[in-house]
Amino acid sequence: MSAGDRGRPWRDDYGYAARIGQPVDRPEYDTFVSWTPRGSRVIDLGCGEGSLGAHLIAERGCVVTGIDVDEAGVAQARAKGLDARVGDVDGGIEAPDGAYDVAIMNVTLQMVYRPGFVMREMLRVAPMALVSFPNCAWWAARVELLLGRFPRTPLYGRAWHETRHIHLFSWRDFLDLLAVAGGRVTAQQHFGRDSRTPSALAHAWPNLFARSCLARVERAPR
Repeated sequence: MSAGDRGRPWRDDYGYAARIGQPVDRPEYDTFVSWTPRGSRVIDLGCGEGSLGAHLIAERGCVVTGIDVDEAGVAQARAKGLDARVGDVDGGIEAPDGAYDVAIMNVTLQMVYRPGFVMREMLRVAPMALVSFPNCAWWAARVELLLGRFPRTPLYGRAWHETRHIHLFSWRDFLDLLAVAGGRVTAQQHFGRDSRTPSALAHAWPNLFARSCLARVERAPR
């Protein structure tokens, strides 16, 4: 967030218009790219300005559809080669069953109103879903809550009223959600205190030591 944005936490364009031309390279990208089969049909839900989709196109030869609520982000995603459109995934994904090979939601599931419904939709349109999210049960967040404040660490340092993160949850909560949504984790990656580096400690005890979590989810056998 730039100095001019600090007084405008509810920008209509999520800040994309202010960041045109600035490269985006989130720590989740390498893992998600490695989990995506070459030539996959991918739908990126909450695609933003399309940086992850651009990586998948360039490195995996994927055909990427993007959906985002923000017009400025969608315009930039289209310029990067995505078939992007404005849409709200809380209303469902307009695609037939199995239309894609991979559905992705990167640091976005905690921002939707109906995460359970959205998770089921992802597994309806694709056999594999890639999801990442901040872990609200990380030990530092627990300390903040113990001291009487809503944790800022899962909100990337911001106050609770300054973000669109409305459904924060833990790794265990996510596993509970999958049990209801009909999914199972087939691969996972957990980052430690810097939210960028995979951590062996976080992998062993993700609910306590993972600051952010990544999961490859597939439909659970019936």
